[in-house]
Amino acid sequence: MRTGFYLTSSTFMMLLISTVIAAEEFRLLDIDFDDRSHGTILGDGGAEMGEPIRIDPQMEAEVLTLVFGQNLLNISYNGSNSSATVVHWGLLDNAEINHGIVRYSLQFTPVSLDRYQIGVRESQTTTEKFLTLSFSESGEISAEDNLGGIDIIHDSYESGETQHIVMTFDMSAGTSEAYINGNKLFSGRKHGITEKGVGGFFTGFSFGSNHTPFYVDELLVEHYLIRVLDADFEDKTANQPLSTGGAIVGEPVFIANAIDQVVKELAPDRKLLMLDSLDVIQNNSMWWGFLSNLEINSETLVIEADLTFNIFDSYHFLIRDSIIGDSNFASIFFSDEGKITITDKNGMPSLSATYEKNKPYRLSLVFNFSNKTYSFYLNDEVLVEDRLHGVGSGVGIGAVIFGFEPDASNNASFMVDNIDVFATDVSLDVIFKDAFE
Repeated sequence: MRTGFYLTSSTFMMLLISTVIAAEEFRLLDIDFDDRSHGTILGDGGAEMGEPIRIDPQMEAEVLTLVFGQNLLNISYNGSNSSATVVHWGLLDNAEINHGIVRYSLQFTPVSLDRYQIGVRESQTTTEKFLTLSFSESGEISAEDNLGGIDIIHDSYESGETQHIVMTFDMSAGTSEAYINGNKLFSGRKHGITEKGVGGFFTGFSFGSNHTPFYVDELLVEHYLIRVLDADFEDKTANQPLSTGGAIVGEPVFIANAIDQVVKELAPDRKLLMLDSLDVIQNNSMWWGFLSNLEINSETLVIEADLTFNIFDSYHFLIRDSIIGDSNFASIFFSDEGKITITDKNGMPSLSATYEKNKPYRLSLVFNFSNKTYSFYLNDEVLVEDRLHGVGSGVGIGAVIFGFEPDASNNASFMVDNIDVFATDVSLDVIFKDAFE
């Protein structure tokens, strides 16, 4: 069972559905209005309050209960002209996302055929047109972005019919796609925006509209990070050691001879890897690589693992490059006195932390390659935050290494589970080329 702390293309979504291991989803907006009373008028409290960030003064957003227990939002216009008016929705913390996969979805129900618009823009402002879907009074659908009009396949809608709209942006590739009720409008469209990321979106009326009300519901924005290492051992045989098949099969690429390792089944659907030290002289380690032998050196990388130490002894958890392993992005040490220390190429930050034996720990490291910094969390507690690691530009992370220090005893023993590595700047082609089995 994963407890991770962290914070489409149609083929990508198919992969998510069929394997559920290719990516991790983080929700940046999730509003369904079912926690509001009938007749509630929304304000502009933002995503944290389940509200828009801006509402045109001539518009009103009212919660309605048309079916018991199932609310939706009625958006109407109280003005007298035919101007374009919209309700703006923002993400948590007014986030603007420029990496990974970002998926917007909502249910849009027009009361009648009219001129409506739904669009995705950057955070808080609306200058960058990532995508605008327009609905006409004649029942046609059109789409455009920064580069102009988009040829679409499914181009009609009906009054009173709920339109389940899904708009997905591959920020690394700079492309978008859109579906309505499972029908593809377009895919693989280059939007031409490079300096900004996606953020807020709007729902409203286009110029010349009759301002017939419409309903929205199930507003959802999800950010997917690509998983490049996934090892939870549930598919492994209990009481058998791992081989060195690599990330594609959820195994390491190297295991030192002086390590005794075996998969243990503690309970049904609860397997983990037990490691015991056999030699007090060698520096005994197990190396894990990433899919396609990737070495990540851009944007964001998240590394997580569950560790439980059976006795107080000398252990390490190291983050290195994939080739030589001498680039010290972060080295975490657990001593036989129960102390935790960490080093990187810049030295040793001040750290006052301890561990206990037989207590599960979730280690999480977040690397920001733009700033050349990292943060270290232990059971969600921040121990190191935004520290410069000192490794030069161009060198990336490609290995997670854990094991025993040279002064470890023959009794040194620990358990590891749920090793996860997520990257934001990875092409989806990597997943299909070298997908997990």
